[in-house]
Amino acid sequence: MKKLILTLSAFLLINLSFSQTMEKYKYGFSGFKGGYKPEWYCTKLGDGKRLMAYNQTIPELYAIALVHRPVPIDLSRIEDISLRNKLKILYCYELQVPAELNDDLFSIMDQNLKDQFPWFTASIKKFEDKEYLVIEDKTKIIKDRSYIQY
Repeated sequence: MKKLILTLSAFLLINLSFSQTMEKYKYGFSGFKGGYKPEWYCTKLGDGKRLMAYNQTIPELYAIALVHRPVPIDLSRIEDISLRNKLKILYCYELQVPAELNDDLFSIMDQNLKDQFPWFTASIKKFEDKEYLVIEDKTKIIKDRSYIQY
């Protein structure tokens, strides 16, 4: 019986510390902001950091999170017009982290993007010695699967 209580206590402690960690940073998304040019930058905020991204597309936001630098994005090669239009929408993003999370800035941003846009997945893949940012629309996969007969 004591073993069960100790295990349960350890589980509760893990969950509590996870919740406290999650509350240490602030982030937010908004739509297009007039008067701001499309750009992003990272600055110091006390001992922590602040990342600001203005008027960026979803691929550009993922490029910041995964590659940590601007990359050329050519949406004209996407044949699906509805997907291309989704990826053209401009967003703003802000993330503030304390000093102990400075090294996790971009991985936190990546997780925020996954939470905000769960229908997209993004990854870096290598083809023929070149790296590519690959963005997939999960709604297309789900839509196609809905036609499978069981």
